[in-house]
Amino acid sequence: MMAENNGPKITVYIISHAYGEYVEQAILSVLQQTYKNYELLLIDNGSTDNTSKVYKHYEKMPIVRTFKFDNLALPKVCQMALEHAKGQYILRLDGDDFLDPNALLTLLVNLEENELAALAHPNYYVTDKTGEVLYLQRNSVNYEDVFQPIAPPHGACCLIDVKLLRSLGGYNTLVEAQDGLDAWLKLKSKFEIVSVETPLFYYRQHQNNLSAKQEKITKARRSHKERSQKTMAAPNLGVIICRSNFDFELDCWSLKLGTSSLLELSIEKAINCGFDRIIVACDNPNVEEIVKAKHDPSIFFHQREISETVSTVSPAITLRKIVAKYDEDRTGLVTVLHPQAALVSAATINELSSTLLSFDCDSVMFAQEEHGLLFSRGEFGLTPINNFRRSGIRSEKDVVFSDVGLGYCAKSSNIATGTIFGPRHLGIAAPDDEKLFISSYLELDTAQIILEQKG
Repeated sequence: MMAENNGPKITVYIISHAYGEYVEQAILSVLQQTYKNYELLLIDNGSTDNTSKVYKHYEKMPIVRTFKFDNLALPKVCQMALEHAKGQYILRLDGDDFLDPNALLTLLVNLEENELAALAHPNYYVTDKTGEVLYLQRNSVNYEDVFQPIAPPHGACCLIDVKLLRSLGGYNTLVEAQDGLDAWLKLKSKFEIVSVETPLFYYRQHQNNLSAKQEKITKARRSHKERSQKTMAAPNLGVIICRSNFDFELDCWSLKLGTSSLLELSIEKAINCGFDRIIVACDNPNVEEIVKAKHDPSIFFHQREISETVSTVSPAITLRKIVAKYDEDRTGLVTVLHPQAALVSAATINELSSTLLSFDCDSVMFAQEEHGLLFSRGEFGLTPINNFRRSGIRSEKDVVFSDVGLGYCAKSSNIATGTIFGPRHLGIAAPDDEKLFISSYLELDTAQIILEQKG
């Protein structure tokens, strides 16, 4: 917590990039705050609509300063705001969102109650284009029985200690998005983060907002994780698991996708991931000849027992043998790849380990949220277990995920004890065009079409 100064306590900055139809509501939501010791920076980031006209109505107010940039990447705009901020704390509000009247007061009180904290972020409402509330989004970090160290939503409505963020270099302007994740990863490593249960801002969903531009967000998210991760554990093992039976075709790994087999594609992908060692584990001894043909001293073959390949048997049995041979000290990581997950890129696979090391968990898998209703059998029949659409409250604790079968990364120390995931297990999403797991000839043909479209 910073010492008092004679300037504003809080700097609020609003960014508009063609949000002219919404931005006045954002401005008014700041001016109507119950807490008044703030300044307001109005930033026009290359808008071609009526944003500048809206800003003109407010630019002569003593608490307002206006800025105009030529469509800079969001982290660069955030860094400029941080450099110009006169407040002890700073808060970003996107031009298409708006605040609860008590947002600044509530966040400030919660942040200053904890002298070790550097950032406070609230729950929030998700609205449609018109501002009609769709549901309440609740963060899960205050649930002590759930390990889910999520970052603040979208970077908006986070009250951040200016001096502390500046001391860590501010925002990474070499990346084009995910400023909130950037600040959160930097600050959480040295200070405490405060999660406020009260919903304090309204996040508007529409086609033009940044969170809809998934490719840019994915690239930025990976970059921030790589920069914030702890030193890579050693050895970093890549394990390709395959089998002769129990798939839709015998020796499914040998099927061709383009000019290469699924296994050959998987090996090349593992090489591109930069693993210290690559172990191909299969019950078919012919696979050893494929491995030898690579003439790469970092690639090894591991003979699986047929009994280990049965679908009801955990791969932990195979992995434990591999760890015992290639990581005797149990200090490294094991990333498991499947030949049938042929579309998953090396960059996507490497996000598993960077997430594990950034979030200090035991394992990370590829998972997807189940949006359709799922049920469990209860005393009176089927009971929905993910019913937030009807309740109007979406809690991270109650979200249901499924394993998409693309792979996972775990600490060797987990596997050596007979388990894989350990107590602290996270899931990340794979890009939509990489999610396909080939379990039929139709899906093999689909994968071929996707590859051809990618060029």
